[in-house]
Amino acid sequence: GDLRRFKCGLPVFDDIINAGLHPGILPRQVGVVCGRTGYGKSTLAAFIAFQMVTVDPSCRVHFFSLEMPAEMIGGKAVKRQIAADCIKADSAADRAKIAATNLRGTWGDRVTISGEHEPDQVIARAAQMARGGTNVFVFDHLHRISLKGKTEPRWAYGNFMLELTNHAKRHNVAWLVAAQLSRKYSNDFTNTKRMPMDSDLAESGMVEQHMHWCVALHFDDPKNRNVARLCVIKNRHGVANTSETVGVDYEKQSYTRRYPGS
Repeated sequence: GDLRRFKCGLPVFDDIINAGLHPGILPRQVGVVCGRTGYGKSTLAAFIAFQMVTVDPSCRVHFFSLEMPAEMIGGKAVKRQIAADCIKADSAADRAKIAATNLRGTWGDRVTISGEHEPDQVIARAAQMARGGTNVFVFDHLHRISLKGKTEPRWAYGNFMLELTNHAKRHNVAWLVAAQLSRKYSNDFTNTKRMPMDSDLAESGMVEQHMHWCVALHFDDPKNRNVARLCVIKNRHGVANTSETVGVDYEKQSYTRRYPGS
């Protein structure tokens, strides 16, 4: 049927993800953004969240932030708004105030942020927000959820992903989850030139089966952090072996295609 989709301005998410159904981030799905430590998973997740409400005024996003405090996420949004509006003022503080006022006037309460880390609390808050009209949920990030007692991590992560999938289907919403690559892959510096695979996800056996698509952050040149590559390593409804080269500010992009073995 005529499925709703959410756009963020990055072709890899808007044109490649779910291309076999209806390109874009779709409701009733759980998607994953992964990468090494410090590669910018949280920054990318925040960018997608704010872009969704910018592109679609009817979209509502809730951001579960376990890595960045709400003030830092807001600061990133203000910084982007200053660049977008070309705000001129006597000082940086004045420009920030103008940008924050603009955001408050255009976004209002369409982007909300909280810091729950207990799986039960996350699902309860998400159910409440979904009933209130929230369409998209961002969870940053998976491997920081609270592990009670002696629960084996891989089972905890798998069960949490299953709960997110059930919530997405029940409330017709989309989930975007930031996740860590496995320690073995991250610590192996000989892998800096190899593109990540879905099996490189931490606890991939339990996480992979519940996600609908996965995009990995990769730097072709680890010393150059100005240009990143977004690699589609799983795409349940479309081609997976594709990638997009972007500037780390995600504003200026150039589309490329990667084939298996290249």
